[in-house]
Amino acid sequence: MAIFGKISRKSAALIGHIRASVRDSRLRSYGLLVAIFAIAYGCIFSYFTILRHDTFYSAAWDLGNFNQAFHTTLFEGRLFYSTSDLFFNPSGSLFAIHTSPILFLLLPFYAINPSPAALLVIKSFAVGLAAIPLYLLARKLLKDDKLGFLLAITYLLYPPLQGANWFDFQQAALIPLFLFLMYYFLIKKDWKLYFPMVVLTSMIQEDLAIIVAILALYHYSYSHGLRSLPKSLRQLKTAENLVTISTMVVCVIYLFSALLVKSTFPISAGFSNLYKITDSFEVLGSSDALTFPVYILLHPQRAIEALMYDYPSKFFYMVALLAPLLFIPLRNRFFLGFLLLMAPFLLSNYKYYYSLGVHYPFYILPVLFIATIYGLSHLELKARSSTIKGIIVVTLIFAVSMSPLSPLSSTFIKTNNFYYSPIEFSLSESDRSLNDLISAIPANASVLTQNFIFPHVSDRANAYVTPFSDYGNPKEMGEYLNYLLNNSEYVLLDLRSLGDMDKIVLKQIISNNSYALYGLGSQAVLFKRGYTGGFLFAHYADERIYQVYRDLTVLSPPGSTVVDPSANGEKVFFYPKGSVGCCIFGPYTYLIQGSYEATFTVKVGEHGAAYLGTFDVTTDVGANVLSAKNVNGSELRPDEWINITVPFSLAMLATRMEFRVISGGTADIYVDRVIVKRVSAVP
Repeated sequence: MAIFGKISRKSAALIGHIRASVRDSRLRSYGLLVAIFAIAYGCIFSYFTILRHDTFYSAAWDLGNFNQAFHTTLFEGRLFYSTSDLFFNPSGSLFAIHTSPILFLLLPFYAINPSPAALLVIKSFAVGLAAIPLYLLARKLLKDDKLGFLLAITYLLYPPLQGANWFDFQQAALIPLFLFLMYYFLIKKDWKLYFPMVVLTSMIQEDLAIIVAILALYHYSYSHGLRSLPKSLRQLKTAENLVTISTMVVCVIYLFSALLVKSTFPISAGFSNLYKITDSFEVLGSSDALTFPVYILLHPQRAIEALMYDYPSKFFYMVALLAPLLFIPLRNRFFLGFLLLMAPFLLSNYKYYYSLGVHYPFYILPVLFIATIYGLSHLELKARSSTIKGIIVVTLIFAVSMSPLSPLSSTFIKTNNFYYSPIEFSLSESDRSLNDLISAIPANASVLTQNFIFPHVSDRANAYVTPFSDYGNPKEMGEYLNYLLNNSEYVLLDLRSLGDMDKIVLKQIISNNSYALYGLGSQAVLFKRGYTGGFLFAHYADERIYQVYRDLTVLSPPGSTVVDPSANGEKVFFYPKGSVGCCIFGPYTYLIQGSYEATFTVKVGEHGAAYLGTFDVTTDVGANVLSAKNVNGSELRPDEWINITVPFSLAMLATRMEFRVISGGTADIYVDRVIVKRVSAVP
């Protein structure tokens, strides 16, 4: 019997060892899969965000200013210096906007390949790798490796996360990774790693200390209840109580220290409202997040008005956040922490705060996913499995329809609820010519340009960008624009998308003799101070051919694109008899000084001798007609292609030019192309 007892004990030990090995094997398998998917996510979003940048959809705010700040710190000895906000931040340091010492830790990674692409790679991998601590967190709280794996996959598929990743670089992209790590060490009670993560998370930017404190307080509330905190602290009953209060103390000390550092950087008095983002909370009447609770209690009516402002978009945003998770976060008190963090966004009148496609979801997603884990923990074991499978399916459906990588998201883009830029896999002619102009600027030369071009020239301290609009005092903004021009050897402008400040800059350049045209692009121009030579890429001035169906804007219906083998192009635009008005216009291009001919290749159907239509050339979106030619039926034979030439001249560079066809309605009109030829450099 003793022998059998020994055998049974050995068998039990062997079975236990086998079970442990299987469990460890499963753990390693799921952990490895999460790591693989996280790395795959980082690779995919690195590729597409770099592609977005290469096709000129990135912006000075925020990819350009961060790239310039990293470059100046590494190579020019200036602490995260950027010129994009000099009009209200004379120091140029990003620390005047946010105290973010975490950026120092990113410098070695940026130094591997100093460029905007490096920042986009850092961001995408930081967002993707956050799935690993989320998996560990879910596995520990739910006590199931598979559920942890599925929740990590949900995170990577989650459309609000992908939308935030789609935006330019922001330090906020580090929040999920560090906050998940911090909370994981908190529930493991690994205080040696927890407190460093508290500090590192707070170092992302000063207001993260508030989120860390809220999370620590809610964790204690969830585990023990807040009522027990004062008594247990007096008795020093458990280490966890001391951890909670210690976390609060660390966060308060760090917050005020960070605000003190931030206050050492001067802000121009005339732009204090812009710096304090008061316009974003104009309906509420207060933009001070630290006093929000007190202000709301004292002004409940203002709070209700602010909450109801643009409420359809805010409701849609909340649905986009919660529906992929089947509203599971609502099942526990952690959701109150989520609402507390959401309050500033929902009380704002600034639409970017409650829209997908910008970085603000990074601030709330970690708490939302932690609330999801606790919501799942309240379910029975079988219900957890079926619920997480449902979450995966619904999240996948949302991802297919709302991800920035999905073509179906274009429907939501049109409603202005998503701020996604389109995906273009190749450069257009305009983009290629713009790259040529950028390449023509010497590496160390000072340059002034626009928002979406600035990231491509931001690898220097003397690159400048025109502001979005006239902030504050027009006199001060005028002086600031003069400062930019006086400090710039080159000015590069894409004339397709001139903002208000860009137009002022262009007007000043044209009206004085300090700058001259240096290079010509398809839609952009490069000016150089004191230049007197010929144009780079002069072929853009000589002749331009516009296929109407492809390059110009057509009125359809009643017009339509048709195939005509007798035409020069593969398709032509057809405008039927009986329809009156402007049927072709655009392309809103630019032309430089000189004498020109615009030749319209047209064909008309059966007609009489009366008026057929007008062919003209205009600027300023049709407001200024440079030249026009009225055509009567007696001048044209039916069903034959003919060239109608309209001469015109320009005394200086002109923008927003159109070549229009206006039908009199007396005949069918076919238009093939418009050829614009520069006859002479003399007007």
